[in-house]
Amino acid sequence: MKKIHILWLALLAGVSADAQYIKLPAGKKFGVTMVTQMKTKASAMGQEMEFGTEFTNSYETEVKTVTDHGFTLLNTLKRIKVKTAVMGEENEVDSDDSSSRNDPQFESAFDQVNKPYEIDIENGKTTIKGEAVDKLSGMSGVPGIANDQVKFILSNAELMRLKEGNQWKDSSIAEGSRIVYNYTVLKTNETITELLITADMKIDMTDKQMGMDVKQSLKGTVNGRRQYNTVTGLLIKENTDVTINGTMETLGQTSPINITGKIITTID
Repeated sequence: MKKIHILWLALLAGVSADAQYIKLPAGKKFGVTMVTQMKTKASAMGQEMEFGTEFTNSYETEVKTVTDHGFTLLNTLKRIKVKTAVMGEENEVDSDDSSSRNDPQFESAFDQVNKPYEIDIENGKTTIKGEAVDKLSGMSGVPGIANDQVKFILSNAELMRLKEGNQWKDSSIAEGSRIVYNYTVLKTNETITELLITADMKIDMTDKQMGMDVKQSLKGTVNGRRQYNTVTGLLIKENTDVTINGTMETLGQTSPINITGKIITTID
C-alpha cells in the first residue's frame, strides 16, 4: 500500500459538516484515456542519445463509495499501448496483441491489465491499495508522475471556488517526489470550467529499468489546462506540458538528462 499525501490549502471554508465530499454519486462509471508523449535526451560516455516514447493507458473507473470526508475509486487498467523510437528504429507493443503480451520487457506492466485496484481519498490523503501502485507508477512515462486519478474529480470545496481569477494550491508528496501545484480559474460558466495548472517538481528516486537500478535526481515544471464539468466536477479533458532536467546514475555512471513531455487525458 502506498500513500500520496495531498496538502489541500484554502479549500476548507464554506463546506457544511454534512456535505458529501464530491458531487458524483457512488456507482458512477466513466472511461479514461491517458496519452503520455515523452522525448528524452541524454549524454553517456561522450555520446548524445535521443529517444521518444508514447504511452496510451485506457481505464474503466467507478466511484465505489462517497462519504463526508472522501471517496473511493475502483480503477481497472483495460489496455496499454507503448510506442518507442530509438536511433531511428520504431517499435510498438499493445496489451491486446498476444505477441506483445509475451514481451518480457513489458510483462510486469501487462500483468496489471484487468486487475481492479482501489484508490481511497480521505481528508486530502490518497492511498492506492495493492501491488498495482508500484508497477503502475512507472507507466505514466514521466518520472515522479503516476497515473494521478485524484485530478479526475473536483471536490465540493473546489467547486465552491469556481470563480474567474480564483487561485489555490496543493502539494502531492510520494516516495521520492514532491510536486507543488498552483490552480487558477481561467473561465467558468454553468456547464464547463477551465483551470490553468502550473507546478514545480523535485524528484530523487531509484527505480529499476531493464533490470538495472537507475538513480534519478531531477527538477521540473508543469504547465497545462484542464476542463471540468461545472456541475459534477468530473474532468472532461486535460492537456499538460512537462519539462524535466537533471541527472541519472546507472552502474556508477552519471549522465545529464532532459525530458519534455505532454499528457493528454480524456474522459468519456
